[in-house]
Amino acid sequence: MRTEIRPATDDDIPALMALNAHVQDWHARHYPDIFLPKTEPDGLRRAFTRWLADPDAMILLSEAGGAPVGYVFAMRQDRPQSWHGRAVTCFEIEHIVVAPEHRRHGHGAALMQHALDAAPTGAQVQISLTSWAANTTAHNFFAGFGFVPQLIKFAQTGKES
Repeated sequence: MRTEIRPATDDDIPALMALNAHVQDWHARHYPDIFLPKTEPDGLRRAFTRWLADPDAMILLSEAGGAPVGYVFAMRQDRPQSWHGRAVTCFEIEHIVVAPEHRRHGHGAALMQHALDAAPTGAQVQISLTSWAANTTAHNFFAGFGFVPQLIKFAQTGKES
């Protein structure tokens, strides 16, 4: 089935929320001390409404046969030079998700390629994303697009006092 990629609109919020449930479920199963089993619907709806209205945000929806099957959400942020770092334009891929029954059919790759094509260009641009350590399938997917680990965050969890 052919993949169609288009900018999401407010009318797509119910579909985006349904797709986001797959992201939340994965996070809650792998990191239950951090993530709730389900998102709070009104809060998630407000977040998508805010992101869709933000000129620095981009949400692209993937459809197969007219049905939503995935989305990618990215944010642009211009950071001025500071006392410790150079000026840089950041393009952060915040979410990329494809419904489980539609994975491995090119939807994720099409979403990622569209996001990368829409990213700003130039010497002072950094395109990045974060991924939880347990998400090794995603790590392999990201590596296929040239992403390499740059920062490793360490945490202590469940420490008794």
